[in-house]
Amino acid sequence: MNTPLNTSASNLSYVTQGYSEPKKALVSLSGTFEMRLFSAVMVLIFFMFGYTKWFDYEAQGLVPLIGNSPILGWMHTAFGVHGASYALGVAEWSIGLLLLAGLRWAPAAFLGALGSIVTFAITPTMIFSTPGAWQASAGGFPAMGGATSFLIKDLVLLAVSIAMLRHTVRAWLAKK
Repeated sequence: MNTPLNTSASNLSYVTQGYSEPKKALVSLSGTFEMRLFSAVMVLIFFMFGYTKWFDYEAQGLVPLIGNSPILGWMHTAFGVHGASYALGVAEWSIGLLLLAGLRWAPAAFLGALGSIVTFAITPTMIFSTPGAWQASAGGFPAMGGATSFLIKDLVLLAVSIAMLRHTVRAWLAKK
C-alpha cells in the first residue's frame, strides 16, 4: 500500500534517508519530475523546430528574421539562405540531443541547458529588429504583429532553460 510522503519536521529522517545532509536530500527531491518533464518537452521542441530548418518554406520564412538581426544577420552572408537554415537546424538538433542525453548524464544536461539559454536569449531580440513587429493599424506597441507573437513565447522557454540549468548545477553541488 502506498502512503503519502510525510515531509513534516518530525519525519525529516524519512525524507533524508540515505543522505548525509538534509540539504542534499531536499535538492534531489525538489523539482526532479518537473525538470525531467521540462527537459523532455524541450527535446521535442528542439527536434521539431530543427526538422523544419531542412525545408525551403522554413528557410524563406526565416529571411526577415535572420536578415534583420544584428546577432544572426551574418549567417546569410556566410552560408546563404538555406545554409543558414541548415546551420540553425544542426544547432537545434545538437541542443536537443544534449538535453536528451542529459536525462542520464549531467554534463550533457548542463551543456544542453546552456545552449537552450543562448537560443532563447537570442530569438526574442529579433522582435526589435524585424520589420512589422508591432501592428501599426492597432497603434503599434503593444499590439503584436508579424512574428512578434511567435517570438515572445521564447521568453517562457528562456525561463525554463534557466531553471533547468539551475537545477543541474544545484544537483551537481549537492553531490559534492
